[in-house]
Amino acid sequence: PFGCNWDTLLEMFCDFSWIKQETILIIHDELPLLEDSDLSVYLEILNISIEFWENWEGDNKHFLIIVFPKQFESIAQ
Repeated sequence: PFGCNWDTLLEMFCDFSWIKQETILIIHDELPLLEDSDLSVYLEILNISIEFWENWEGDNKHFLIIVFPKQFESIAQ
């Protein structure tokens, strides 16, 4: 249902109307194996998505939680 590009990934993370659970937890065991520029885009999409749900004031509120291992904390912020 979603294309294979960054825009559609962002759209997916900002549209959880198809998920009944309010809390969405994404756990990373490692950093994704991406080129530095793509990793930067991916992390920015995660941050935008988290902010989107933190500021959501409509119905069907969701809470997006992204977890990385502690050793990647400074990179993933």
